[in-house]
Amino acid sequence: MVLGSFASFAVTQRLKHTPTIVQDIEMSASFTPGSRTHNAVERISFKIAHTDRVRVTVIDSQDNTVRTLARDSELAAYKRAYFYWNGHEARGRHAPGGTYRVRIELLGQKREVLSPAAFELVGQ
Repeated sequence: MVLGSFASFAVTQRLKHTPTIVQDIEMSASFTPGSRTHNAVERISFKIAHTDRVRVTVIDSQDNTVRTLARDSELAAYKRAYFYWNGHEARGRHAPGGTYRVRIELLGQKREVLSPAAFELVGQ
């Protein structure tokens, strides 16, 4: 039993020091498309732990894809990547006001990460 506890402690410690696959996701809490302020578009940025191709999508509160910001972009490990959303759906219409999140798919690793925080689209 002691040996099992020691082994699980060692695994836990290793996982604590293993970098997450997507790191340091940054975006504003809200934005108003078309406004003349600094937050007229949503700026989304993050880093990835290993060089890979990514697909970046904006999703609504029902997990529906609203807009694809990148389909197959090659990103270097630990280099901050920036993507911008103007508040339009894929067909060019204004997306309705509401809560949105970002889905980041690592195509080479066949893994995906959903942004832990959401943002509000205001004033559409």
